[in-house]
Amino acid sequence: MTNDSVATSTVAAFLRVVYASLKFSPNPSLTKISLNQVTEQEIFRRITMLCYKAGWTTGNIGLKYLKIIRIIIEKDELLEEPTETSTGDLSKKKKKSKVNMTLRAVRERLYFYEIVSRAIKQILN
Repeated sequence: MTNDSVATSTVAAFLRVVYASLKFSPNPSLTKISLNQVTEQEIFRRITMLCYKAGWTTGNIGLKYLKIIRIIIEKDELLEEPTETSTGDLSKKKKKSKVNMTLRAVRERLYFYEIVSRAIKQILN
């Protein structure tokens, strides 16, 4: 095995683990934890860079990446965001909805989708 094939195999295995943590978690709270971690802007960017460096077409990296993106989009309603209640309490969390999203959440989501669109463009080229 060459260094490139080891790197590709490692990234492919990592993507399989991420996929499994999102798709086959034993309970919804673990799914929520995994989803919130994977969608953090910095973590998502690093996963994307790993895939880019390994090569989108080698080891089906692009396919695995897109499967993860699909799960993230499907389970988007599980993402949580702190919201302020009428008493000013920020400790309670409420499910995100398209209407209740803050400006910061909208910017993060746009950044996330920009990365996805660039990745898809790289895969298709």
